[in-house]
Amino acid sequence: MEAFTPPQDIIGAVEKIVAAAQIEVGSVEYLIDDRDGTVIYYDINALSNFVANAAEIVGFDPHVPLVDYLERQTEGI
Repeated sequence: MEAFTPPQDIIGAVEKIVAAAQIEVGSVEYLIDDRDGTVIYYDINALSNFVANAAEIVGFDPHVPLVDYLERQTEGI
């Protein structure tokens, strides 16, 4: 496994998907059909499912910004 930044059109489509589903933190998995280039979005998660060694894969510990985000969301509750 290795870090990968999707093309901007896929990022835009994913942003529309999570906005429509009202997901603020999560993930969307997709594949591209080699036969015709069709993009298929097949797994939408309302929770992040980073791999165990995410810091090595993506270059940072995703749990730190996630916890920071959640703390900001709960301030004043």
